[in-house]
Amino acid sequence: MIDHVFVTNTYNNERPKASRKVVKAIMESDMIVLGPGSLFTSILPNLVIPEIKEALLATPAEVAYVCNIMTQRGETEHFTDANHVEVLNRHLGRDVIDTVLVNIEKVPEAYMVSNSFDEYLVQVDHDFAGLQKQAKRIISSNFLRLEKAEPFTTETWWLKN
Repeated sequence: MIDHVFVTNTYNNERPKASRKVVKAIMESDMIVLGPGSLFTSILPNLVIPEIKEALLATPAEVAYVCNIMTQRGETEHFTDANHVEVLNRHLGRDVIDTVLVNIEKVPEAYMVSNSFDEYLVQVDHDFAGLQKQAKRIISSNFLRLEKAEPFTTETWWLKN
């Protein structure tokens, strides 16, 4: 399991810096929406940049997290929705997530296989008690949308978050 995410600048070893426009946008927003996406390789690398982290801790905006519907091989295997939020809050240094959106629709069993990209997919388990300890609001609904994708085989169904 991945313990901690950090970002380094391999070009010149300077500390990564956020754009002032991004920080300003965070501070002036009514709502910040995080996710869905790869927790450790897409979402967190942005949030651990010091100015972004500081802005998220200081903003008066509502911070919402759209939890992934499926786990990701090598990143969030065996994660519950509460585990996702816990990792976000741990990297930010305190409970920052105000609202969590979680899918409660069952993903069809036929989808629970390795796909063409060698991703082993299983549905994220729910831990509503854990979520209630970390977020003010939990919105659970059917956020699942399955579409048949082309040019893959007619039996392949892809999850659209």
